[in-house]
Amino acid sequence: MSTTHTVDVQRLIDGARVSVMQKKALALCLAFGVVDGFDALIIGFVVPSISREWGRSVASLTPVTLAAVIGTIFGAMLLAPLADRVGRRPVILAGAGVFGVFTLLAAAAPNVEILVMLRFIAGLGLGAVPATLIAYGTEMAPTRLRGTLVTVIGAGLAAGGFFGGFAAGFMIPALGWRSVFVLGGVAPLVLLVIALKMLPETVQFLAVKGKRQQVLDGIAAIDSEAVVGSEASFVLPERVTEKSQFRSLFDHGRGRMTIVLWVLYLCQFIGSFFIFSWLPSVLTNAGVDETAALLATSACTLGGMIGGVILGMTVDRVATKFRILASTYVVGAVAIVVSAYSTSVVPALFVALFVTGFGVIGTGVCMNPVAASLYPARIRSTAIGWFNGFGRVGSVLGPALGGMFLALSFSSKSIFLLSVAPAVVCAVCVVLLSIVTRTVRQEPEPRGALVEPPVRTSPATTS
Repeated sequence: MSTTHTVDVQRLIDGARVSVMQKKALALCLAFGVVDGFDALIIGFVVPSISREWGRSVASLTPVTLAAVIGTIFGAMLLAPLADRVGRRPVILAGAGVFGVFTLLAAAAPNVEILVMLRFIAGLGLGAVPATLIAYGTEMAPTRLRGTLVTVIGAGLAAGGFFGGFAAGFMIPALGWRSVFVLGGVAPLVLLVIALKMLPETVQFLAVKGKRQQVLDGIAAIDSEAVVGSEASFVLPERVTEKSQFRSLFDHGRGRMTIVLWVLYLCQFIGSFFIFSWLPSVLTNAGVDETAALLATSACTLGGMIGGVILGMTVDRVATKFRILASTYVVGAVAIVVSAYSTSVVPALFVALFVTGFGVIGTGVCMNPVAASLYPARIRSTAIGWFNGFGRVGSVLGPALGGMFLALSFSSKSIFLLSVAPAVVCAVCVVLLSIVTRTVRQEPEPRGALVEPPVRTSPATTS
């Protein structure tokens, strides 16, 4: 005879081993992150070739560069929150479809005006997918591994740019710049076909929406030994309400936390894009060989990838995560200062830029699971979408500031030292976050709910 009980689905995921279904889903998220990261930076790889073929100056192609960035801002702020209404899975699939199709179409663009339009539309998908991937990974992963697994997904976004640069370096001389758009369009569409069969919706979202049978199917895929009573109901640690998702970002004492995260992500993106957009130019202006400047930039990216994964594994195992993340931002800031004074010693420059990537970019990647876990499942995609949207504003401001400093003939050392400021502000924001999160109130569970774990028995036993 079945026992009526209320099942906390998050506790179920936390108590079970990581299933084959979860591993496949998280691997797909990583793959989507890689292709999103590649497509987001693709225009930087091809602009010099487009400039030569179309007889346009690089500066005249600025609208092409900004089109996808502006589209990404709209996608993150307006489309990613739809995942809290329609589901994480459909937004990931639709977003990948949009940026895949319109990146592929860009391969046939006949002029700048058409390319600008195609890149803006592709940007809508590019903005919607990363925030939703973070929400999806946060819910699909057990709490004990959340930082590690979600940070790996975030590192995939950085890896897309890292490996994309190498791919473009071989493809453009042999096949032309249009081939890079073909690769950037075909890859997400292939993943989309695979994901239609292998990417399920998260159990948390299904529980929020009251889709009982789908929740049962999800539980069976995660933990085949969990036996749930026939009259059981499913809950999450927070209560479901009909209030606007955006307004909910400021409820229950979350207002100050939300504002701090917006500032943190804005400065994170300003600093990261300030570094990435102009680092080769800044280094060559300082007398570094062009090839060494490109390799040094790759070293910085590599540091971000490795730093993100290591920090993600670390925050899963310690209670002082905010202290660690604030400290690594400071380490990144110090490494920038060292880089400013190391341009004449290339080995030292490589090490300093690797540490810069580890501290600034890696910590930013690790912030994704930490920040996502601060919000309940029903508004998680909205929260991630908005603080990533603010970050994308920084992705416009960072390159603009770098270009302005170069136009004003600032020395390479001065530009390096100015880039310390965003990292320091990020460190301060993490400290503030550790303070303001203490005032966030937990949302009450539904009245009368008794949260129990599901009964586990052997498959032959009935409840």
